[in-house]
Amino acid sequence: MEIPRLVAAPGGWADDFRAVLAQAKRELGSSRTQLIVVTGGGSRMPVVREACAEFFPDAEVRNDPTPSFTVARGLASAGRHRVGVERFRRDIRALKDQTDFNSEIRAALLESFDELTPPPPEGGGFLAHFA
Repeated sequence: MEIPRLVAAPGGWADDFRAVLAQAKRELGSSRTQLIVVTGGGSRMPVVREACAEFFPDAEVRNDPTPSFTVARGLASAGRHRVGVERFRRDIRALKDQTDFNSEIRAALLESFDELTPPPPEGGGFLAHFA
């Protein structure tokens, strides 16, 4: 038996994929899906586009031009993000012990707090403002 028939057979991968699409449609509720981008090796199978069109008839269904590289691109993106976060943390750690940096941050935080909170009512303290 060839792979497309196995995929489309009752209880096969296509049925599982349709179940996932049905759940997604339920989760989205009344929102209108406009675009579906299918990617990964399985997106090459016609049944994927057909099922997407079946559950989301108003949506445009696009194929990723290089579906085999989806996982690699995702991992590269996650790694780039992680490296950026680690650099930011390293830079902040280096700055946090500098007296000038601490006083600037403290002043900026206090100024931001003052902008976000209205002054307390006359005769009332900080807690009276929130009572």
